[in-house]
This record gives sequence, structure tokens and C-alpha cells, in this order.
Amino acid sequence: MRSNKNSVITIFSLFLAVILTAMLGSGNVRADDVDVYVTSAKNSAMVVIDDSGSMSWPVYEAGFDYSNFMYWMVEQGLANDSKTLGENLLGNRKADNDFWDKDKDNFSPRYSGRTKNKDKEYDRLDPDQIYLVSSPVWLGEVTYTDSGGQTKTVSQLDDVLAHASSHNERDDWLDNPIVVLRNAAGDVWRLPPVPGEDTGEDTGEIILDTQVDLKDLTIEVETVSEGGEDKYYILFPTTTLDICEDELPEGCKSSDKWYSVTNTFGGQRLKTNQDVRLTNLVVDPRTGIVTDYGFLGALRTAGYYFAGVFEKSGGDIDFTDNVAEAETVGGVARVYVFATGRWLNFIKLVEDFQADSPGTPTDTTWTFQETLAWTNKHL
Repeated sequence: MRSNKNSVITIFSLFLAVILTAMLGSGNVRADDVDVYVTSAKNSAMVVIDDSGSMSWPVYEAGFDYSNFMYWMVEQGLANDSKTLGENLLGNRKADNDFWDKDKDNFSPRYSGRTKNKDKEYDRLDPDQIYLVSSPVWLGEVTYTDSGGQTKTVSQLDDVLAHASSHNERDDWLDNPIVVLRNAAGDVWRLPPVPGEDTGEDTGEIILDTQVDLKDLTIEVETVSEGGEDKYYILFPTTTLDICEDELPEGCKSSDKWYSVTNTFGGQRLKTNQDVRLTNLVVDPRTGIVTDYGFLGALRTAGYYFAGVFEKSGGDIDFTDNVAEAETVGGVARVYVFATGRWLNFIKLVEDFQADSPGTPTDTTWTFQETLAWTNKHL
């Protein structure tokens, strides 16, 4: 984890690089994975720096193994788990069950080098599995003209990592029910496998699903022929179960409470302007950089994608695509997103892990974050 000092140095270095580029008029500046560095400015540039309070909030890195990092921090005595998220969302689950350690006395097969049972593992959520989770987040719309000249509208969520002293949307992603998704064959939704071995290390690379083998795909799609080519559009999952109900008898105890789920959208294309292809690879003609603007691209990078439904007011778990029927918190509708287990482990880390040796508060805006492990200079 980087300290605030290193973050400031990094931001200043990027700022200086842009200014020098503009002054020297050097046609193209290239980087391996960041398109924003590319410019063709003629000795002039406008630099916009966001110094608002949310710039002190955490940044998700899709290639990082947060589950392994949480285990390592506890084992090394660098941080402790305050145990508030996910463990008390259903009745008295926190008191009865160590929710985050799925297999209790056995080590996860992902980490063959572990030989002692000193600390619990954080293997409840599979990093590559896709779940449905919810939180109250502002929702807007963006209208644009595509390359074919057609006007299109997409939904846009506000900051999903908002956590101010007066409100916290971050913790709701885990405090609200975690829903497991299964296709018509009973298989859980997962990111498709990619070549190579998963080492759990952050390589900084963004995975592109250039060739998805439909035989191995557990995400449900509809095949549509467009321009002589098959396109695959995401369908809402056939089966949606609360994580406790889904994992019986191996996961939660039979005495644990879970929510029933009412799903009337199974097998339908996504609602609320969220209709999306499985992959949508686009090549930037200026740089040659390939970006996936499809469903997998969103989950591989941001870690989540708005599912096009809201939590219906009243009952247990009831989906609706009518925002007027949605449950609200402070006037804000509770939205559902498809999220990877990796992203949810990230939420667990930034919300629950306290530094054993916290530093001196320096950010007067968000002083409540100074004890959190991800902000601490010792990490």
C-alpha cells in the first residue's frame, strides 16, 4: 500500500510530465497501459486537477489479491480485522459463524504454501466469481452519439466508494445481502479463465478477453447476429440466491437466517439502459490501444457493473427496474451491481482493517480514515 506522501509525489510527477509535453510540443507521449498520457497538443494544454475530498478515498486495483493481503497483514501483526462487514448482515450470523473463513480449519487450495492455522483466511468470496450486491447510490444518464451516428443513452452511477462522516455507501455493498448467481445449468457466474497461472500478484496488466470459449462460459448470454457477426448480450441470471442459502450445507449453518429472493428478470436482457455485450473490443486509431467496453471489460477493470435493477421497497430481496418502486436511503435508490469477489474483498479491506500502529492524522477532511490500514504509512 502506498503512503500519502508517495501518492502526492506520483500526482506531481504526472502533472510535470504533461506540462513538459505541452511546452516541448513533442507530438506523442506513450505509456503501456494509460491512454490519458497520449496527446497531440500544439504547445498548449489544459490540466484539470481534482483536489476534492473524494481524492482521499481508496482506488481499486483489479490485479491485486486482496484476500491474500488481508491474511498476510493479520499474520504479520500489521493490522487487525474490526469484523463489522458481512458478518452481521443476516440476524446473528456474526455471533454464530466466522463468515469470512469459508472452510474453517482447512486452508484454501489457492495457497498451497500455508501450513499453520494461526489466523483465519478470507476465502468466503471467490475473487473471480460474480455476485449481486446493493447500496444506495445516485443514478444518472449519459446520452451520446456512437461511431455509427446513432444516439444512445446509458446509465451512470455516482461514486460507489463514497464514505464521508455523514454517510457511507461503501459498507452497504457487504452489509446488504450478497447474492450468488447461477445459470440454467446450475453453474455459478464466474469470469472466464485466462491463459497463465494465477499467482495472486499485481502485474499491472489489464486482461483482455479477445477469445472467449463459450463452452467454458457460465455467464448467460443471448446470441444476436449483427452485420454478419455473432454478438453476445448479457442476460440477467436465471437463479439468484442469498449466499447463505446457496452454500448450505458446506457454508453457513442451517440455523443461520437468509433472505428469500424474488427474481422476475431471469433470462432477460439488462434493463435501465444497461444492455451490454459480453465483450466489445475497440481499437483507438491514434494509439492502437485496445479497450474492452463490454461486460467483461468492466468487471476486469472497475470490478463492478450496474445490473439495471433496484431493490424493491418492502419484502426480502425483490428486484425492480422501476426506480419509483425502489427502496431509498436518504432519498437515494438502492441499486444492484454485478461485482467480482475480488472487488468485494477490496471493500472488506478498506472498511474493516485497522492499523495496529496508526499514524498521525494529516487529512483534516477525513480524519476518521486515519486509523484504517490502507491509509497508514507503515503499510
